[in-house]
Amino acid sequence: MSTKKIYLDACCFIELALDANGKQVHDGGKFLWHLKTALRAGRDKRLTVVTSLFSIVECTSADGDISEETQRIFRSILTSGSGGVTPWQTDIFVLERARDLRWKYEMNLRPADALHVASAIDAQCDEFWTWDGVGKSAKSILNAKAAIARQGVAVVVPSDTQCIPSEYRQGLLPIDQKPEAESPATPG
Repeated sequence: MSTKKIYLDACCFIELALDANGKQVHDGGKFLWHLKTALRAGRDKRLTVVTSLFSIVECTSADGDISEETQRIFRSILTSGSGGVTPWQTDIFVLERARDLRWKYEMNLRPADALHVASAIDAQCDEFWTWDGVGKSAKSILNAKAAIARQGVAVVVPSDTQCIPSEYRQGLLPIDQKPEAESPATPG
């Protein structure tokens, strides 16, 4: 059985850091379950979660917060080797692919976004998760999603994913959930 492969844009990791620090997250946190579940499935080897090593450079603050806790969160996800993420090397081939998105495929993306898209294509990802630039920039990845799909990668917001394994989509039944803290039985 082959596992699906998704690419996470840097905004996904920033969202996780914001949430962990109790800060305001995008759109009421509607993508948090998907992000956390994808990382859990990645750690379980049921989903391959990829991001460019360039995400390390982009994830230096969470909405201006550069506290030790924010730094710890980014390190634990991106560079610890146990965060469920496969880092994708930015080599000359990925860089040329990023350039060629503009030259050959007429995608007008910001340089960092072109690098992320080229990495996702090079890694042969099924989906590219982002919401960055929604309604803001003509150069956004979301605005180029049709052209990116022609390169073999579907661009989706996390809530539209088709890649999370079905066993992770099934919620726990109340009888399967463990109580927060069990109180000792009182003698009768």
